[in-house]
Amino acid sequence: MTESGIYAIRHIESGKLYVGQAVHIANRWYQHRRKLNRGVHHSRHLQNAWDKFGADAFAFEVLQAVDDPADLNRIEQEHLDRAESYCRTKGYNICREAGSCRGVEKSAEHRAKISAANKGRQCFWLGKKRGPLDQATKAKMAEARRAKWADPEYRARMSEAGKKLMADPEHRAKILAGQRCSDRAKEATAKRAAKKACDKADAVLLRNAIAVRLRSRGLKFDQIGAILGMTASYANRICRTAGAETEMANNLCDQIFFAGKTGENGADCGSWSECEIGAAPV
Repeated sequence: MTESGIYAIRHIESGKLYVGQAVHIANRWYQHRRKLNRGVHHSRHLQNAWDKFGADAFAFEVLQAVDDPADLNRIEQEHLDRAESYCRTKGYNICREAGSCRGVEKSAEHRAKISAANKGRQCFWLGKKRGPLDQATKAKMAEARRAKWADPEYRARMSEAGKKLMADPEHRAKILAGQRCSDRAKEATAKRAAKKACDKADAVLLRNAIAVRLRSRGLKFDQIGAILGMTASYANRICRTAGAETEMANNLCDQIFFAGKTGENGADCGSWSECEIGAAPV
């Protein structure tokens, strides 16, 4: 079936028809049938005839193929005027102008009904969130997407649409702006991660220094583990492998915990070794 063009839904016996346009005629015909079968078609004239005569009384026809979608409105208007399908005796169209509902007159009673129906009305989805999809639904959606991309024509259309978008300088500028924002966000995330890693390293270094100091005061490994929240074997390993880094941490430990502190004799503690074990941070 022709992809883009002008179509008609014709009542076979009377010849009355509904004229329309579509970029994808097959999809549009499916939408018409679906709405007509559900009784919710926008053309009440066509809906009433469909309900009265049945689907078999109508035929779907392609009146003219249109290569350029920009010409659809103009060509549809020509067919509307030629068939006069907006007249009740000749067709089922409710609009006189192609691509528009201008010219459709509504009675005062009709307008009052529309107003009353919309007063106080809220969107069905307002304030609601869609729940998580089950695995069966996800599998169906994935299968439908795979089937679409398996079609070479669909891939070609998507590729062509992407090329047209990228040919637009304004669209390219928006994409580049978005990428720059993304790069800045990645840079900020990397900085936060680096700072977090440094803070963690400092905390480990300080904990190791405290473990060594506690060991030098004669505490057992199980006592050190209980104080610092580690196992006795891990405390043993820290104290055995402590080297220059732990010595650097000792100075940091002194600066943080013993500045301004005093021992039992009232003298300032410059380091842990000068204070009683009771003054140690535990």
